[in-house]
Amino acid sequence: MYITEDGGRIGENQLGGHTVSVFGAGGRVYYYAHLDSYALNIAEGDYVTPETVSGYVGTTGNAKNTPPHLHFGVYTSEGAINPLPLLSDRDEH
Repeated sequence: MYITEDGGRIGENQLGGHTVSVFGAGGRVYYYAHLDSYALNIAEGDYVTPETVSGYVGTTGNAKNTPPHLHFGVYTSEGAINPLPLLSDRDEH
């Protein structure tokens, strides 16, 4: 899994399991959850970039009994927003 913005921080939480949170421009928070594991040489609290493989899709947190998937969300101070317009101009990895 690659992140979309510079500034990712590896972390853990009960609902998301293995997570990456990116605090981006305009106060947006990009959230990636349920990772099976982090990429080699990446640990909790590390800073990651879009050029770095950050982790692998999984079922951690409250996704234990679901098929492997990535929970991707973008949040502002007003709540969740649709991420598609923010990603439509991106290159694919």
